Amino acid sequence: MELPRLGLNRNNKSARDFNRVTYMDTSALQRPFDMPWLIRLFMLAFVVAGAIIGAVVIRGVYDLVVLEPQRELESIRKNLARDVPLQLPVLTRLIQLDEESVYEVLENEGYITFDMNSLGGIEGTGIDMVKLPDGVSLMDAGIAYAKGLSKIPDSEAILMINGSWRFSVLPGSYADMKVKYADFKSGSIDAAINYAIREQGLADSEFRESGIDSAGNTYQTGVVYVNGTMYRWQVSACPLNEVYSISELPEDSVYVGIRLFL
Repeated sequence: MELPRLGLNRNNKSARDFNRVTYMDTSALQRPFDMPWLIRLFMLAFVVAGAIIGAVVIRGVYDLVVLEPQRELESIRKNLARDVPLQLPVLTRLIQLDEESVYEVLENEGYITFDMNSLGGIEGTGIDMVKLPDGVSLMDAGIAYAKGLSKIPDSEAILMINGSWRFSVLPGSYADMKVKYADFKSGSIDAAINYAIREQGLADSEFRESGIDSAGNTYQTGVVYVNGTMYRWQVSACPLNEVYSISELPEDSVYVGIRLFL
């Protein structure tokens, strides 16, 4: 029996059509891939700007983290090394004066003082003044004391206390006077106390007692006569770093308080 022939109808593709490979036109891909010069210029500018900004940020961080502490340390040491005279007021010369006379004497001595009572704006609070060190203006002092010495940089705090003293009198009483200051030169608590006694003209007065009080302050007491009236005096001292939390304070710096009272 003869098998029928198989053939392709018009709707079937020929074998040659199946073997034919069609290639896409790749001429567009073979062209050089060159970025337009405007875009290249923009990207170059973007890279340069990024590099500049990065350099500025790195420099700012380096200045803040490394250079600023170094500058602050140098400033602290410079202000500590300033040879600023204390020019302590002699309390025996003031103890029998009224408020107006006290101000007049201190002004005639050439002291530049800042009135601490002005910060509170309260009248009738007695005398509370700070003698300013050389090179410190009243404006700078007002800003520093308004903030508080603990709130300003350590170098500025050192500038304010090296060569200054604080003089106070209780309101309504001119028979109880105090002066307090930082001593950077004596080198020890005992030497600082002896310096204060000599400066106040108390070396030849009658000594009564010495020791360490309940607060840990070393002190000496005695009596002195002013125009026939007997007054008691006390000089006490402690390490300065127990009063001020300031970095780089010399270990032998001393905080001294002098009191003259009935």
